[in-house]
Amino acid sequence: MGAEMTKFLRLRALAPQRGSLAQAGALVLDHAVGFVALLGMTLGLLVWRDPLGFGRTWPMGVAAGLVTIGVFGAPVVGNSARFGETLSSTRESIRQHRVAVVVGLLGSVAMHALLATAVFVGARDTGIAIAWPELLLVLTGAGMLQLLPINVAGVGAGDVAGTGLYLALGLSMPDALTLVS
Repeated sequence: MGAEMTKFLRLRALAPQRGSLAQAGALVLDHAVGFVALLGMTLGLLVWRDPLGFGRTWPMGVAAGLVTIGVFGAPVVGNSARFGETLSSTRESIRQHRVAVVVGLLGSVAMHALLATAVFVGARDTGIAIAWPELLLVLTGAGMLQLLPINVAGVGAGDVAGTGLYLALGLSMPDALTLVS
């Protein structure tokens, strides 16, 4: 929450003429774009590699389910007056700034690929045998859970999920904890 409050206050200082709701909406959109990048990368890697042995069709089913929920859920939720106005305003803003949204999406993908590369180099240099796509899968999958504000003694939901995914990929507990840290 501290990081989000800092971002909000910085936005207020940079653009005081903008309302608080618009600035909070910008933060939500930032997270939404990042989440879409993480979700797309994770589902794509699950379809391509199937590292957990669940089959390659279920990630496509998840993607189709999310699209279906969005298509049918948005009009239902959009019928509430205030939320409907906010949703329409957000859609229009995304349309007007679609190039910036795409650049943000691609920047997010590039950042996660570079992070996976950095962890891969560290893993290789410490003797942990894991392929780069599996690292990217764990980092993107666990990254989605970083959005949950759950943290106990410095350990977040993403850390727990990352450790579990590394273990599911066949790494030992010490190697999994090393990579998560």
